[in-house]
Amino acid sequence: MKNLEASINKTSFEIVKYLKNENNVNKMLGVLSNYGVYALWIFSRNILKDEKNKEFWDKIFNGLKELIISFGILDKNDKGLSEKFFEKLSEDLEKLLFFKDVLEKVLVYSRYHVKAMGKGKNGGE
Repeated sequence: MKNLEASINKTSFEIVKYLKNENNVNKMLGVLSNYGVYALWIFSRNILKDEKNKEFWDKIFNGLKELIISFGILDKNDKGLSEKFFEKLSEDLEKLLFFKDVLEKVLVYSRYHVKAMGKGKNGGE
């Protein structure tokens, strides 16, 4: 991974349009912190309906692709994150915790992007 921090920064900015407001980011951070990566994946389906959820995770996958591929769970031909990825990730505690930390940082940065764009608690400008 050339520069993980740069990938996190870029990814956090690219997913802001799917998060809409600070409340959604805070809810997702809460789920990730309390219940983990897989729970976040499931919870995001509730906040982001079908196509938006797929686009959200595609942005994360594309932004962090080098990291995800370095885990050895997916290869370069995989198009995105799926149930298979999360199942295999859970088999390696070290990788799971690292990926959780990275996702948490992505969401924290996204929260600041949302604030900077004037999309407060309820999404108002």
